[in-house]
Amino acid sequence: MSDLSVWGVADRKGIRDFLEVPFVTYANDPNWVAPLFLERKEHLDPAKNPYFQHADVQLFVAYRDGKPVGRISAQDDRLRLEIHKDNRGLFGFFDSVDDPAVAAALTGAAEEWLKSRGRRGVLGPYNFSINDEMGLLIEGFATPPIVYMPHGLPHYQALLEQAGYAKAKDVIAYNCLNVPLPPVLERVQKRALASGDFSVRPLNLKDVKSEIKSLMSMFNDAWSDNWDFVPFTEAELAKLAKDLKL
Repeated sequence: MSDLSVWGVADRKGIRDFLEVPFVTYANDPNWVAPLFLERKEHLDPAKNPYFQHADVQLFVAYRDGKPVGRISAQDDRLRLEIHKDNRGLFGFFDSVDDPAVAAALTGAAEEWLKSRGRRGVLGPYNFSINDEMGLLIEGFATPPIVYMPHGLPHYQALLEQAGYAKAKDVIAYNCLNVPLPPVLERVQKRALASGDFSVRPLNLKDVKSEIKSLMSMFNDAWSDNWDFVPFTEAELAKLAKDLKL
């Protein structure tokens, strides 16, 4: 019988193992796109990711015979709790070999950590928030992911369902960009621009700070009624703009 254990990430080796897990689980997936280590390390770093200003996070790695075979994160997001008041914590970054024992050990570790902080429910996957990669892919495995869209493996759904999870909401992962607008939207756009009340311009990269404030106001207003909405903070949007500019 193999030796299976789950450890909370507490040092650089743990971070390295956490980042290495997808290279194990997706080894035979031709559509998986490896992330940039530098960007992912920054995303996990409390000193560089503004998400940590309003959330506490614990990362976990599952090992079998000393080798990483799965991972998960647990998030206690104070900003989300202020808005939704449902006493639920979050999980994310779920990757696992096709083994229910590994998935159960990972989700159990995340649940226990959240329970120790007083949470009485778990929602996910969020990597780390709804404004990052989120959701579990259940269709579309034959195509590579688009930027900021999640990828996954077919066995993930069954593993999470066996661990006691059920669908909370259908979400859509985009698989195309820069396609023509539907005809009805083209007509609306032409009427709006012809009225003289609206104009469209590129983002001014020379004044990113002011642009971020405008974007944050528009995004948080337009998305405020969406399911499980959590607003961007100014620091989070500034970090997103910096990453996209790069």
